[in-house]
Amino acid sequence: MTLVSGSYFPVLGLKPEIGRLIGTDDDKATGEAHLAVLSYDYWQIRFEGKPDALNQVVYINGQPMTIIGVAPRGFTGTTLGIMPRIFIPVTFRGRQPFLGMDPDRRTSYWLYIFGRLQPGVTLEQTAAVMNIQYRNITNEYDAPEIEQWANSSIMEMFRAKQLTLKPGACGQSTVPDSNRETMRIQMVSALLILLIACANVCSILVTRGMARAGEIAVRSSFGATRGQIITQLLAESFVLVIISGISSIFTAHWILRLIVSIYPPHSAPLFDLSLNETSLLFTALLMFSTVILVGLFPAIHGARPDQMSLTKDQTGRTTESKTAFRLRVTLIVAQIALSLTLLVVSGLFAKSLYRLSNTDLGMKTDNIITFRVSPLQAGYTQEQTGLLFERLEEELAAIPGVSGVTSSQSQMFRGNTCLSANFIVEGIDPGRNLVVCFDNVGFDYLNTLGVPLVSGRNFTK
Repeated sequence: MTLVSGSYFPVLGLKPEIGRLIGTDDDKATGEAHLAVLSYDYWQIRFEGKPDALNQVVYINGQPMTIIGVAPRGFTGTTLGIMPRIFIPVTFRGRQPFLGMDPDRRTSYWLYIFGRLQPGVTLEQTAAVMNIQYRNITNEYDAPEIEQWANSSIMEMFRAKQLTLKPGACGQSTVPDSNRETMRIQMVSALLILLIACANVCSILVTRGMARAGEIAVRSSFGATRGQIITQLLAESFVLVIISGISSIFTAHWILRLIVSIYPPHSAPLFDLSLNETSLLFTALLMFSTVILVGLFPAIHGARPDQMSLTKDQTGRTTESKTAFRLRVTLIVAQIALSLTLLVVSGLFAKSLYRLSNTDLGMKTDNIITFRVSPLQAGYTQEQTGLLFERLEEELAAIPGVSGVTSSQSQMFRGNTCLSANFIVEGIDPGRNLVVCFDNVGFDYLNTLGVPLVSGRNFTK
């Protein structure tokens, strides 16, 4: 479920698959517009893609919501890694607590803001205007509250802080920069493999084409024109490349399906491992370039006017021209250089993966099962939530084969999802902005996860 404002779909320029989408008239009053928009995939799974899903009532955290439309096919939200099934008006924030945060507190950050710029307007121009308004708001509303506990250094940093605008064409991402660097390394490694394969094939085909120079000379001596010879060699290269290109597309399709089957079921939908129009266009351009490279050069080289010497060479040893020799040496050097580069990069990458897979996380990760529940979003009070978790732990611990049960507020194995707070240490400059991550955990948390204690004891009841 995702909370969206009335301008969400209009700003993104989306049209509904059926029905209508949430509009500006649907988020004027808090908690009054009991409306919901389904994602296309959820509509297909839950309602089998039937139009009669419109005007049906679904219950979201205990609240009845009327389905008014379905989002367009292929739209999975604006945040990478989060694929909402249902969109509801943001005015339900008071009745649908978001991850336990209080939406009315100014220190609770739970919204991502998108905007569409007018033609000719840059991010820098927009940031300059927005930062003027941002400073006015923070000085009027936030500064008085922060001054109650912050010193002059912290206030100086607070007032100097500015908004940073980023391009939103690819959506909002919470992927750390370190993960992006790893992805870039993988893409570079794959590109090097592709280049080496192309260099090998091109080297073989070009050498084969130049070796047919004598044959081409004979054809020319019997009256074949230069255009006919070039057309013949290009046609031969075209047939070979087309067959190889089509085979590569089918091979890539099955390899991608194999990769998806390896991913855990909950992770596979986060990655779009399909052959889209861009990849097919790249393949077509690569095929066309290969036809030109492996077919045109030998054709022009073999169809040159001085055929007499080549015809004579057919009865004895073939003399290789300087141009052919230089091209052959260039291909061999490029192939060796690419192979060595790939070997070094692959070795470093394999070593990094080995270290990553053998990293000591400080706990036993075998046979751990995690899930999450959000009682507050279903209308539970804090007291009821505590009783529910106690009952869950007791009943789960009674299941045969379960060695321990515990709970935590932050999700495990989900990246940077910890809670954080500022703190001050005696003896350290109080002007430094020190931040610590913390977590609210249940009893026997460390024992359940197999975390050894250096000293002290675990949490007990």
